[in-house]
Amino acid sequence: YRRLPWIRGRVPVVGTVHDLAAFSVEGKYDRLRMFFNLKVVPPMIRRAAFIMTVSRFTRDDILRIARVPAQRVRVIYSGIDHDRFRPIAPSAARAELVKRYDLSAPFLVYVARIEHPAKGHVRLLDAFAELARERPELRLVFAGADWHGAEVVEARIRALGLEERVIRLGFVPEEMVPCLYSACSAMVFPSLFEGFGFPLIEAMACGAPVACSDTSSLRELAAGLVPTFDPHQPVQILEAIRACLRTAGDEAARRARIEYAAGFQWARAAAEVLEVYREVGRGGGVV
Repeated sequence: YRRLPWIRGRVPVVGTVHDLAAFSVEGKYDRLRMFFNLKVVPPMIRRAAFIMTVSRFTRDDILRIARVPAQRVRVIYSGIDHDRFRPIAPSAARAELVKRYDLSAPFLVYVARIEHPAKGHVRLLDAFAELARERPELRLVFAGADWHGAEVVEARIRALGLEERVIRLGFVPEEMVPCLYSACSAMVFPSLFEGFGFPLIEAMACGAPVACSDTSSLRELAAGLVPTFDPHQPVQILEAIRACLRTAGDEAARRARIEYAAGFQWARAAAEVLEVYREVGRGGGVV
């Protein structure tokens, strides 16, 4: 949406809004960017002839915050790359991780940039500190590059004495991410806010046990198939992880996650986007 034109011209504008996170996560961006998102973005969105968005949750935010009429907003779910995000035999995935990262221990994984507070790493660490006492063999893997607030996450690791139990891989090439999902004991996604949340669907497509926040679009995308939790509550995070570990061998649940994720197709999304362009071109989206 940052590329939407300021002035409505003769040609109708169709825009895509992935999220309005700045309205829900304090300190999400630096001060200037927060001002831009809070004060400038809503009128920019209102000027568009039609808005596409990636979840019902974000649609509701657009209606409430930008005050766009409902008939000018359509939800089109994103897809994922199913050629890449598919189940890999755990033994093969583990072999790749040993070769690339010397990672052989059982592990939980969180795929997200290291961002505080928005990505929720600190409360996950608090939960893992308790789990680590119960499961001394288990590691927690963070796969993602440092962003703002990474130093807070690092300080929490040290304060909890988890330096030997938390593995920070930094940026992970996309081709290695399915190995993490296919080999992990569970993928935990404690983000405070997501407009869509690709890792949730990608992990399901790989067959991983998943636990995620019950906030924003994540509750919607979880679709009742995975344990959810309040990302501000370490006790809830811990219980959701325990539930994942207890049911990791449930093959019917695994198949259900894979089948659900299979519905997120880029071809379908592209066809729906094209239909929006046609409608707006015919005048159906111009008000």
